[in-house]
Amino acid sequence: GYSEPAQRGAKLFVGKGNCSSCHSGPNFSNGELRDNGFSAYAAKGRPDPGKDGAFKVPTLRHLFLTSPYGHHGEVATLADAVRHYSERGSKELQPLKLTAGEQSDLVVFLESISTFSNPWRPDDLNRCH
Repeated sequence: GYSEPAQRGAKLFVGKGNCSSCHSGPNFSNGELRDNGFSAYAAKGRPDPGKDGAFKVPTLRHLFLTSPYGHHGEVATLADAVRHYSERGSKELQPLKLTAGEQSDLVVFLESISTFSNPWRPDDLNRCH
């Protein structure tokens, strides 16, 4: 079955974290442009594709295959990304103020919707050739 931490993380995702307001639907993205607050870390000289620092809300599926995170890869781990939203929020969201335990549960949930292998090329088993 689904682990207790993952279940708690799922409740945070749709409840206190309000993550599902942008990361909704089967791909965990509403497809809209949003400023997630990572622009403060953005590398200088790289143009933003959206207006006023906004980017298309990314899918949260298979997060293990898309690290590092942020607009320009400025956030190394999933835990760092969750901590960012918990402590800083974004231009559109107030800081979530999640406890360390809640942050951990949210990371466990996000890991549960990910995979360690490439779902589009299952025969590769995530190996380099």
